[in-house]
Amino acid sequence: ALATLAPLSGGNAATTGESDLIANVSGATIFNAPVGQTTRLGDVTTDAGGTTIIRANFNSTRLTVNDPATFDTAAAITVDTTGSQFYNSSVTLGTNLTFNSTLAAVFNATASPAEGISFAQGLSAGGRTVTITAPGSTISTGGDIGASNTRLNSLSAAGRYMLVGGDIWAQNDIALSIGTGATGDNDFLQFTAPGGAARGTFVDSAEGEII
Repeated sequence: ALATLAPLSGGNAATTGESDLIANVSGATIFNAPVGQTTRLGDVTTDAGGTTIIRANFNSTRLTVNDPATFDTAAAITVDTTGSQFYNSSVTLGTNLTFNSTLAAVFNATASPAEGISFAQGLSAGGRTVTITAPGSTISTGGDIGASNTRLNSLSAAGRYMLVGGDIWAQNDIALSIGTGATGDNDFLQFTAPGGAARGTFVDSAEGEII
């Protein structure tokens, strides 16, 4: 296992550029302390051989998690990147989460996944409040967000483009917002697996509104 106990900083971006991090760990890669809060880390990548656990706020230029990811701490967590976030395996949330990307990227139908924030297998987040923000790029899911028997508390997702490849289950509000607000941008919300065929989709709020 690889575990961090103290905050990680990205170095002097003005002189050396942000420092990248590649974690090739067969066991657990655990970020116990904040990452990139003083200076943003560069591109962070974990391999597919173990698990990744994040327990504090996380700032980097790009984040690619190839193994199952768990976000688990008593306080809410924010993951903030200037580039894409790719979660290529299962994602389990044990706390409230905000995923934010400031990347500006026009949707490319040949890219898989699309640049932005991507959850290849959806999210498991029973009782949690989830916010996903990518105003200049694509939010995509390849699996369910929540489940009929383990619903999120609420979901707010705002992206220039949105590809929903699974069902969405929440106890309270589900807010889906697309577009930049500029005329002629061809922004869209599509209920289909990324790169796949159209499908029937449940967007189900037990007690709230679907906005």
